[in-house]
Amino acid sequence: MAGDDHQQLIDEVIGLAREQLKQNGMLDFTVLTVDEQGLTARMDIDTEFFRSEANKDRLKRKLRQDFREKGIVRYALVAECWMGTVMPIKSAPVRTESLEHYLDRYTDEYNRMGYSPGEGRGRDEIILIQVCDRMRTTLRIWKIERFVLTGAVRDLVPVDTGNDAETTFAGRFVNLLEGQLH
Repeated sequence: MAGDDHQQLIDEVIGLAREQLKQNGMLDFTVLTVDEQGLTARMDIDTEFFRSEANKDRLKRKLRQDFREKGIVRYALVAECWMGTVMPIKSAPVRTESLEHYLDRYTDEYNRMGYSPGEGRGRDEIILIQVCDRMRTTLRIWKIERFVLTGAVRDLVPVDTGNDAETTFAGRFVNLLEGQLH
């Protein structure tokens, strides 16, 4: 499949994401599929699937089965997520005998300096779009910028994922078409 097939699907999905964010202020986990005839369909995924690891595995099996039955050749996953940013802190050399104490101090310092995602810094709200076919995966990320006072979405800003983002990103819903012949 040509790279522009993936980009075309990404463009369609980011359009849908912008529309949904504008209307609802949030984005549901959604799957957009393309079948052998080139027809697209949209699947909104029930959030109950994300309450446990077992439910996520059930969803994975269900999607694989649905894709086989419907002749899906390409799909795009879109989700609103958090992306953590690890900021380095100044540290001293560590001796083995004080490692446990050092890790406690490091965590306290990390939190005290406001780097902890739980403190509201060190993380970004993002849109993650992953397009997969039998041969490859394409990953794109946009940071959600919101108006401070209203929380409404102001803009989506592309995030540079680097040259090897697809090879370093692994998830439960990658390669759902694996083993299918088209």
